[in-house]
Amino acid sequence: FWDFRPLLTEPVFYVTLIGGTMLELFYYIADQSVVQRYVSVKDEKAAGKSVWMGGVASIIGCFLIYVIGTGLWTLHRSHPELTDVAMEKPDGIFPLFIVSEMPGPLSGIMVASIFAATISTLAANLSATSSAVTSDFIVRFRPTLSDRAQVRWGQALVVLTGVLGIGAALILARVETRTLFDNFQDFVAMLTAGLTTLFVVGVFLPRLRGRAMMCGLVSG
Repeated sequence: FWDFRPLLTEPVFYVTLIGGTMLELFYYIADQSVVQRYVSVKDEKAAGKSVWMGGVASIIGCFLIYVIGTGLWTLHRSHPELTDVAMEKPDGIFPLFIVSEMPGPLSGIMVASIFAATISTLAANLSATSSAVTSDFIVRFRPTLSDRAQVRWGQALVVLTGVLGIGAALILARVETRTLFDNFQDFVAMLTAGLTTLFVVGVFLPRLRGRAMMCGLVSG
């Protein structure tokens, strides 16, 4: 946090501050799974309240995640014999801790919790992706589609997105990288920086037209 070196390739203070701000802006203004929550509430005040609740929950969640990471780092520094030297990627250190160091019932609860969190996140994102593609592309070019046909398109897109996601996961599992989190951050950054800028420009510079903004987004 106190690393003020003038670097762009390391998570120094400036990179974390600016990059983190842009990333959080994306989630709250352009991420489809979050936007769906806005449009499901009764008015703008309720939407604002959900933003604040999400922000507070994110701070608490991030704090707990960093505590776990700090605890694992301290444990393996104090007891290096616990570290599996054959581990290909550091992503495996937490699952290894759950399996080898936690008592049986607690490790089972932890594994179930990880699966539950993963499934709920995947379900929300698959639904958001299929609904966005259906409403923004399918219905736009075929406005006479019935509600039943739109639902079927959405279901088919959920399956297609799921298959693509499985393929991407298998590829990422074999990519030579420091951590999976680094891969995720790189991928999200490439997609989100332009979208975030698109929304910010749309709000603060309304004189710019859609074609110019789309050209900027594609070139970026």
